[in-house]
Amino acid sequence: MEFYQLRYFESVIRHGSLTTAAADCHVSQPSLSTQLKNLEAEFGLKLVERKPRGVVPTPAGERLLLTSRRLLAEVDSCQHDLRRRNFHSLPELRIGVAPLFAAVMLPRPLARFLHDMDSYRIIVRELPHQQLAEALTSHAIDLGLITQARPLPVSIEARTLFQLNYAIFCPRDHPLTRLRQPRLRDLLPYRLALYQDPAGFVDRLSQLGIETGKPPRIIFSSDQALTVFEMALAGLGVAVLPTLFKDRARRRRMVMLPLHDRNLGFPFVAAWSRDRSQPPGLEAFLRACQILQPAI
Repeated sequence: MEFYQLRYFESVIRHGSLTTAAADCHVSQPSLSTQLKNLEAEFGLKLVERKPRGVVPTPAGERLLLTSRRLLAEVDSCQHDLRRRNFHSLPELRIGVAPLFAAVMLPRPLARFLHDMDSYRIIVRELPHQQLAEALTSHAIDLGLITQARPLPVSIEARTLFQLNYAIFCPRDHPLTRLRQPRLRDLLPYRLALYQDPAGFVDRLSQLGIETGKPPRIIFSSDQALTVFEMALAGLGVAVLPTLFKDRARRRRMVMLPLHDRNLGFPFVAAWSRDRSQPPGLEAFLRACQILQPAI
């Protein structure tokens, strides 16, 4: 039995006509009829019969039809997969990254990875934090760089790159610089520029305002950390940002005051889907990310 014979047989049953099936399979009708007879001879069973409504399968033919369609679907799926993957091209690593990491930290490890592993095709997409987990589960990206402030879906595996901590950023002459261990509640009397990230500082400060009777003076909030930093630099408010901005603050003559509240630190992780094989180049990229550790 040859595979093309099953394809001819399935086409005959699907169309109910030898003539139409021959056109569908791009063969002559006599050739198709011969192969159908050869298939019946190999099984020693009659597989089709002619009825007024066209060619229909016998009971044996119905059983063969089920198997044929399953095999044909598997082969078509395999062909599509092999063509889509294009094994003659470079392996591809699709990375999704939150805007903060993309702007402040990604260039260094990405440059090292591209220098050491030029045999990979890298595609980096900047995505809002809330979309990264969805992009992983839908396989729109292979690797996500994300702050794990909340549990990730069970279908996602994660490896911690570093701990993401938070601090106050303000001018050197600001009254907050006189505090030894500043906390979030110490921010309530001052104008604030807040970074809307998974730590949820807007909600935390609002709750503190309810508890103390001193609502926070939030004049600006954004999910773009660089914009928040520039607002603080212009003197429009005190900023709460990840400590990743330490070097940038020093260059711009701003002071970084680490916050001493509990539960303000979160792991920054590399994440990928468990229901797929490990992304190509993952380990090499994580090794490149190790250069970030001294700067945290």
